[in-house]
Amino acid sequence: DKGNLFIATSQGVNIYNKHTGKYEYLVHQPGNAESIGSNEVRTLIYSERNGCLWLGLYGTGIDRYDIESKTFSHFTPEINKTSVSNDYINDIIEDRDGMIWIATARGLNMLDPATNQFTIFKNNQSDTNSLCNDITISLFEAANGDIWIGTDNGLNRYNKSNKQFSRYLFNSNLSGAQYTIFYIMEDRAGKIWVGTSGNGLIKLNPESGEFKAYTTKEGLPNNIVYGILEDNEGNMWMGTNMGLVKFFVIGEQFIKYDVKDGIQSFEFNLGSCYLDAEGNMYFGGMNGYNVFNPADIKINPNPPVVVISAFRKFNEIQQIEIFDGDSIKLKHDDNFFSFEISALNYTNPSKNRYTYYLENVDNDWVKTDANNRIAEYKKVRPGTYTFYANGSNDDGIWNKNGISVTVIISPAWYETWIFRILLAIVIFTGLWNIIYRRIKRIKTKNEVERKLLEIERQKFELEQKALRLQMNPHFIFNSLNSIQSYILSHNAEMAVTYLGKFSQLMRLILTNSGNKFIPLKEELTSLKHYLDLEKLRFDNKFDYEINVDKNIDDEFIEIPPMIVQPYVENAIIHGILYKSGKGLITIDFEPGEKFIRCVISDNGIGREKSREMMEQAGIQRKSSGMYITKARLEMLNQELNEQFVVKVTDLKDEEGNPTGTKVELNIQFDED
Repeated sequence: DKGNLFIATSQGVNIYNKHTGKYEYLVHQPGNAESIGSNEVRTLIYSERNGCLWLGLYGTGIDRYDIESKTFSHFTPEINKTSVSNDYINDIIEDRDGMIWIATARGLNMLDPATNQFTIFKNNQSDTNSLCNDITISLFEAANGDIWIGTDNGLNRYNKSNKQFSRYLFNSNLSGAQYTIFYIMEDRAGKIWVGTSGNGLIKLNPESGEFKAYTTKEGLPNNIVYGILEDNEGNMWMGTNMGLVKFFVIGEQFIKYDVKDGIQSFEFNLGSCYLDAEGNMYFGGMNGYNVFNPADIKINPNPPVVVISAFRKFNEIQQIEIFDGDSIKLKHDDNFFSFEISALNYTNPSKNRYTYYLENVDNDWVKTDANNRIAEYKKVRPGTYTFYANGSNDDGIWNKNGISVTVIISPAWYETWIFRILLAIVIFTGLWNIIYRRIKRIKTKNEVERKLLEIERQKFELEQKALRLQMNPHFIFNSLNSIQSYILSHNAEMAVTYLGKFSQLMRLILTNSGNKFIPLKEELTSLKHYLDLEKLRFDNKFDYEINVDKNIDDEFIEIPPMIVQPYVENAIIHGILYKSGKGLITIDFEPGEKFIRCVISDNGIGREKSREMMEQAGIQRKSSGMYITKARLEMLNQELNEQFVVKVTDLKDEEGNPTGTKVELNIQFDED
């Protein structure tokens, strides 16, 4: 009433006399029906029409206290079936018609004080014009007489004329977002303001149903709003879980007041707010209540100057001054750094607010307070970054421009573009070199294989030519004629002997021609048969000697076939045949490191005399057998470091007269 202030607490009702400054208490007295039903008073209203207090109790229903007679009336669910629907009362209001509206944990109640009759409204799931939810929390009568009801899931407006409910902020899908309505009020423009549990402050247009939510993203310190009051300038004041908040409707800015400003505590209570006729505001919280006139709360209009008060590397302050627009250069391993931000406002610096953002590092602006003014960054990669910072004064007035600093972190030498380009060149060159060498090796291998094939082909051709030379038709024909002469002269023994040698020679030639290497013993046998047949052919014109060094094992040492015979044939035809006396051919085999040296000597007329006699006789012939055999030896002896494979020397006496020819052969061998 005009002289008293009634305060609901968890210890009963406090009645404060404004004139005397004294308190009177209404407390529960067990067993006394003339006392309050419970000390846990959740809400109360003063009815000037009836001169009484309506008390909403937690656990015992509703009490009516007649101030003049100082008597109580109790309304609980147990008294009669037409009483209040639940004994847990959340809110009470009296409408312009004198009806008492009661928000309970099980439906909405309307009480007619004249008859003490209750009307109960509950949720009907099949009726969209019914109450949103049975758990009703807050109540408000609008200027047009509509009753607004806040529930545990949505907001209702009750139209008295058609007795229907309209729903707002209601989600029929319980798995989605739900709006628990803690407080409802109407501003002078007819907009409905709603305080919620977790969804912040909501401004609702009751005609269109459109609404706008203000949460911590928009600057509200906390998303739980317990009570809302409007001052004479149209600004909203709210009790939250993070202090008292003033909201400038025009400009949509928030200012927070907390214990540092004299607020009783950070946390206020549900629905605990009141605006008296003089414009004073009352907000109740965990440690009492605050009363103030909004007109007396002055705002600091001066935006602070924002500076970087310190710069740290690895938590060590650097002795440098940093101004707006400056650049800081760091090495690649100085990537642990921090900025200390300061807003130069000294009215109440503990309430200064800060925000900062490092471009390409922070996902969004970081908001903080005076207790944490250091922006720390770790393991920032080399590059160029811009650090932005801003601050506000104790009343939330922000500097319009803030401050910015460029941070340049140089890359390590191995991260520079020059190094990367050089590395790319080295890698490309290396890959190109590997590919080139690979291609070259393949080409070389192919070339070697081609050359080996060519050599094999040439060897095959030479071997075929050597075979044809050894199968010389003249040699065969003359040898057979000589054998025939023995037959005709009835010298059967000699004929059989030489015929056997001839057949063995032919067999050896044909057999050995298919092998790359044959035992030296077989080559000597073939050579002896050949020399014996040539002696027969030329009537014992010469003798021969074959000498094998004792260190040569002719059974295990293998040499290429058909090597020695062409040189022996050449010694016979070009040296011995033209000699006036009997000739001698000596064949010596000597061991070498990787070869056998074969020396073929004759005592014939020599190469020069033979060439003269052939020219006089008009014979122009070159020894194909020696040429072919030399070519074969050169191919076979490619791995030897000898200076020659075939060496021919003219033998002369002391007076310079020719005494024969010596041929030296280096023959590669293989050990079986």
